Amino acid sequence: MRTISAAQATALNHAYWASCGDTHLADGAYYRRVRDVLPLLCELYLSPRDHVLDVGCGNGEYTQHIAERCRQVRAFDLSPKLVEQARARGVANIDFRCGDVAALSEHRDVSFDAAFAMGVFVTIHGDRFPSAMAEVAALVRPGGLLITRDSVTPHEDVMRHVTDGYIAHYRSVQRFVGTIADAGFSLERSVFLEQFKDMTNSFYVFRRS
Repeated sequence: MRTISAAQATALNHAYWASCGDTHLADGAYYRRVRDVLPLLCELYLSPRDHVLDVGCGNGEYTQHIAERCRQVRAFDLSPKLVEQARARGVANIDFRCGDVAALSEHRDVSFDAAFAMGVFVTIHGDRFPSAMAEVAALVRPGGLLITRDSVTPHEDVMRHVTDGYIAHYRSVQRFVGTIADAGFSLERSVFLEQFKDMTNSFYVFRRS
C-alpha cells in the first residue's frame, strides 16, 4: 500500500468505523471460536459484583456474554448504527453509549474491575496506542483486568489496508505486550484463536499492578 501517515490512517479509520454497520471481517468459523472462548474467560475472571468496561463493543454480541458474569457493563462504540443494534438486545445490566476510544477519560467516574477491548487496538495508529493504554490503566482498579482480542506479528509492525477505508496497525508481539506492560499491566494468559497469514490472533489477559 502507499505510504500513509498515522494521522491520515487515524482519520480514515474514524470515518470507516463511525459509519460501520457490521464489524465481521473474517470468516464465520473464526467468530464461532471467539463466541466459544469468551464465555470461558468470563467465567474464569469475572465475578457477579464486577463493574466492567467494554471498549469498542460493536453490536453488543460479545458484551452480552460479559454481562452474564458481572454486575454492570458500560459499553461504547464509535458507530451509532452498532450502538442501536446493541441496545436492541435489551440486556438490562448494560449501559450502551456512543463514544470514541480517544475519549476514554470520560469514563473516569467509575473504577472498573475489568476492561475488555476486542479487535480495537489494531485500529489505533501512532502514539495514540501508548496514550490509550495509559487511559485504560487509569480506569481499571489495581489488581483489575484488561482482556483483549488482538492480532500480532512475530517480529515487525505491519500496516495493512484491510478493506476500503480501514487500515489496521498490527504490532509485533513484543511491542504489543511491552506497551501494555509500560502502562502497568502484566500478561497473565493468552488463548490462541487463529493464524492469519503472517500474524496470530489470540485473547490476552492482563492484570493491572
